[in-house]
Amino acid sequence: MDGGARLLHRRTPPPVTNWTVAAVGRDRSYDITAARTDLGYRPRIGLDAGLREMAPRPALDSGSA
Repeated sequence: MDGGARLLHRRTPPPVTNWTVAAVGRDRSYDITAARTDLGYRPRIGLDAGLREMAPRPALDSGSA
């Protein structure tokens, strides 16, 4: 889509760009072993609690009754 937008001289970016595809496709896990061993780092919350915190929550008030 990037190439097509350039060929057509579009002023606005396409809805899907090479950058967004690359960003979404990357692995977002990080190894903290060195921080733990070298710096004594300990996460404040565990993985399970962090995932629960990030999980989508149902809306408390959806506006419909």
